[in-house]
Amino acid sequence: MPSSRKKPGINQGPEIYDPEALRVESSRSERIEMSRFTDGRRAPSSSRKKAMKIVLLDLLLLCIIGGVLYPFIVEMNKSGDLEETRCRLELRRSQEDVLVSLKMRTDDDAAGNRPVDITVYVNGRETESFTDLTPPGGMERTLRYSLKEAEEKVKVEILLEIEDASLRLNAVSSASR
Repeated sequence: MPSSRKKPGINQGPEIYDPEALRVESSRSERIEMSRFTDGRRAPSSSRKKAMKIVLLDLLLLCIIGGVLYPFIVEMNKSGDLEETRCRLELRRSQEDVLVSLKMRTDDDAAGNRPVDITVYVNGRETESFTDLTPPGGMERTLRYSLKEAEEKVKVEILLEIEDASLRLNAVSSASR
């Protein structure tokens, strides 16, 4: 005899049809075969909620990566050491142009006045190439370069070479308006 207790879910219990004392019952295996979910899954609403939570967590993770980690990655390429010279690239945007500054500082005990080849790339194209000397030991030298603004986003790369060693610095200047 089937129990009179009702179970929550898709199948509420055995199917009984009683028109004028005619009784129809189904076995457990027949009820399982008639069920929409034969492998014991939950109703679709709970799986949709779970999928929505996963999507929201993915979006949160992308926001954290984009907002927190990306600025640190961009800043990493603005400075570096070449031989005994510390180099730093800075960009500033004025109303009409982009101002590029390259600061070179040698160590106190370094041999200064070594030739350094400097190549400036703007948005992937070489715009300027020149040779300069590193500053004397313990001193700092700043090289400035001005670009007329042509686009909203300007990517500046500087390649420095001293003999066989090289260093590539890059920075991006976005619109300030």
